[in-house]
Amino acid sequence: MKKKKTKNIILYTIISILAILTIFSIVKSKDSSKNRKEILLEVVSVKGGYGYQIKEGNRILIDQPFIPAISEEKAFKSREDAQKVGELVLKRVKNHTDFSVSVKELRELNIE
Repeated sequence: MKKKKTKNIILYTIISILAILTIFSIVKSKDSSKNRKEILLEVVSVKGGYGYQIKEGNRILIDQPFIPAISEEKAFKSREDAQKVGELVLKRVKNHTDFSVSVKELRELNIE
């Protein structure tokens, strides 16, 4: 009888510890997701046209005042052009992939 009581106490203790750890893990994951800031694209006016910034909260991750992948420092002609390239880069940043842009991709997006 005493052995059965001891086994039950041990079993309930283990179940209680697992329940507490599970609850702690759930609460911790909810807190960490609240602290993550959304990564956003902002098209900005620059000298000679437009550029874009990729931001996480107030922190600028990428500041691109000119068209990437070309030899000269030339601003985007339109807000829409900056938006198209910025969206491509934003998608890659969010997917944790190489976010560089090629000349071929600029042509595909009709960026001049």
